[in-house]
Amino acid sequence: MKLLDFIICDDVRQEVGDKFTLVGMYSDVIQMHLKGVKEIKWPVAMHLAMFTRFLYEKTDEKPDSFRIEFILEGKPLSYVEGNINLPADTGILNINSVMNPFFFTNQGVLSFIAQFKKDGKTKIEIKPEYKLEIKVRID
Repeated sequence: MKLLDFIICDDVRQEVGDKFTLVGMYSDVIQMHLKGVKEIKWPVAMHLAMFTRFLYEKTDEKPDSFRIEFILEGKPLSYVEGNINLPADTGILNINSVMNPFFFTNQGVLSFIAQFKKDGKTKIEIKPEYKLEIKVRID
């Protein structure tokens, strides 16, 4: 299993013809703006989405479920998980999720771990090099 795309954005929409629209893609920083407050009250909620594509190859052990963890400053923050049904041959696996609300517990570096499981046991683990800095600004 190989990671092809891992994109964090504001929204993912599935279109006609197996197309996707990604709205508000983040590069390496999520800058949240809080208006009308004097101090940050954690947790801070925002609308967040994830678009991922993985290449499944014949040589890979066929998983039956996945879990993508969100890690903030080295500590588990949240996760998305579910069952998957992969074709017998090679193919692309899309895992997309819109998380509303997604709660941040503090500022810092957000990283990710993708796990693919068979019968509840992790068979493949992928740690994307992609990381996001989470910042909050009071306006």
